[in-house]
Amino acid sequence: MSRIDFTPQWYRNEMHSARNRRRRIAFVGVIFLLMVSWFVVNEGRISSAQAMLLETEANSQQSQLLSARLQKVRNEKNELQRQLAHYEALLNHVPPSVVLAEISHRIPDQASLKNFRLAPVSANRAARRKRGSRQSPPRQVRGARGSAPAHCRTKATITAHTNGSETMFRFVRNLEESALFAELDQSGMSSHELSGVTVKQKTIELYVLDAECIAP
Repeated sequence: MSRIDFTPQWYRNEMHSARNRRRRIAFVGVIFLLMVSWFVVNEGRISSAQAMLLETEANSQQSQLLSARLQKVRNEKNELQRQLAHYEALLNHVPPSVVLAEISHRIPDQASLKNFRLAPVSANRAARRKRGSRQSPPRQVRGARGSAPAHCRTKATITAHTNGSETMFRFVRNLEESALFAELDQSGMSSHELSGVTVKQKTIELYVLDAECIAP
């Protein structure tokens, strides 16, 4: 014998709707928990990424500071090297007073200087001497034309008057024997009237050795 269910249909519908609401609430709660969990996880990732970004920026700034300090040190090193080269050049450079004193010591009593000039050696000539210095010593034979020593930065030009040819030849020989000069080059000798007296005139060009090349 079957049982007869006297439950009203509206009550059954109400119970079914209540079950559906509970299911929807549970589903929404699960979604909410998942969203909260996702937010917490991503918040941690965002914080970690921000920390890494700050650390990267700090490292980048530190690298830029180190790079700037390194460049400053390099500039200071280059400046010190430039100053060192300048002072070394000054140490090796023979002053004009020494050149003039050497010429005055070598000139005979019957001779006089009409003109004396010092000029830096041209860059092209210096480059040729630099290339030649790889195959030859700094000091070379005096009076050898076209064989300027490697360490010469100054050229002296002398115009002299003498009372005769013999005195002029002695003056030239004295300059050739000097340890201060090299590659003597001279023009022809000419006669001039000076205060009613006939004198011999000659122009002589020679290179002044650096201090490090001068024999003691």
